[in-house]
Amino acid sequence: MNEILFLITGSLAVSQLLFMAIAYVLYYRKLMLGRLMSLFSLGLMSYIFLITASGPSNAIFTQLFRIGAILTPALLWVISRHLFQDNTRIRPAFWGLVATYVCIRVAGGALYPGGLPASGAAWWLFGLVPQVTMVLLATHAIYLALRNKADDLVEPRRQIRVPFVVIMGTLIMVILLSGFISPAINNDIRTVYIALIFLCVLALNITTFRLHEEASQLIFPAAQTTNSTTPLHAVQRSHKALSERIRGALEEDRLYANPKLTIGELARQLSLPEYILRRFINKQLGYRNFNQFLNKCRIEHAAERLRNSAEHRLPISTIAMDVGYNSLSTFNKSFKELHGVTPSEYRARNAVDVCADGGRGQRPEARG
Repeated sequence: MNEILFLITGSLAVSQLLFMAIAYVLYYRKLMLGRLMSLFSLGLMSYIFLITASGPSNAIFTQLFRIGAILTPALLWVISRHLFQDNTRIRPAFWGLVATYVCIRVAGGALYPGGLPASGAAWWLFGLVPQVTMVLLATHAIYLALRNKADDLVEPRRQIRVPFVVIMGTLIMVILLSGFISPAINNDIRTVYIALIFLCVLALNITTFRLHEEASQLIFPAAQTTNSTTPLHAVQRSHKALSERIRGALEEDRLYANPKLTIGELARQLSLPEYILRRFINKQLGYRNFNQFLNKCRIEHAAERLRNSAEHRLPISTIAMDVGYNSLSTFNKSFKELHGVTPSEYRARNAVDVCADGGRGQRPEARG
C-alpha cells in the first residue's frame, strides 16, 4: 500500500510539473522568466526521478537528473531577480558560484555513487559546503521576494510575492533538507516530500492562472488603459489633474525631500486611496516601483542645483541630503543610473558649458 501511494504521489507531482513547464513554454516562451520557470519545473522533475529511482540506472541519465536537481536553488534565485527586481543584471561572479557548486556536487556523486561518507573531508567538501551555499542562495531569493513589497506598484507582482515565498521556500527547503539527511530517507519520507512538492506546484499553478490575464505586467510596464464608457478628453483631463496634484505635493510641499516618504504617506497627503495612487503611478506614469518614481523626482532637483552656478561651491553631499538621500553613495549610484555620469562629473561638465557660453550664467541642459 505504501508503495502504491508513493507511486501515485510521484505521478501527480510530475504531472503538475509537466503541466507547468508546458504552460510556460506555450504562453511565455519569448520571455526570460517563462524559460526560467520551465527549467525550474524540469529541475524539480529531475529531483523526483532521482529519489524515486530504484535498482540500476543509466549513469548518464542519473548525472543529468542530478545536475537538474542541484540547479533548482540557483534557478530560484535567478527567477526571484527577474520577477521582483526591475534591474535584472546578474554579476558574472554568481555564475562562477553556480558552476563551482554544480561541479563539486557532480564530482561528489561520481566519486561516491553509493552516497557520501557520514563524516570526514569528503562529507565537508561534497556535502556540507555546497548545501550551505545553496541554503544561503535560496534564503536570499526569498528575501528578494519580500523586499520592497510596500513600494511595488505592479499589483499582480505584489499579490504573488507572499505565495511565491511560501511555495518556493517550501520546495527548496525540501530539496536541501533531503540532501542533509539522504542516508535516513525511506519511502515514507519520500512520499511526504513528493506530496509537499505536488501541493506546492498545484498552488503555484492555481496562483499563476488566476493572474494569467495580468501576467504580462510582471515583466513589462502596464499599457495605459481607459474606460471605454468615458470620453477620452475627460479621461485625459482627469489624468492631467491628478498628475499636477502629485507634482504639487512633491515639489511645492517638498515631500520628495523626506527620506522616509512612503506611497502610503503620499496618498494621505493627497487624500487618495493608496490603491488608486499605486495604479496611477504604474499605469499612467509608467513606473513599476515607488522608489524608482521618487528617485527620478529627487535626481531632477539635484541636477538642477548642480547646474546652478550660484551653488557651485555647495558640497554635493549637502545637495544629496537636501533632496532626501541619507547616503551619498546611494545618491551617486542613483544619479549615475539616470544621467550616465557621477554628480561631480555632471557639475564639472555643466560648469565648462557655462564658461563656453560666455559666462552669462545661462542654464544649459544636461547632456548625460
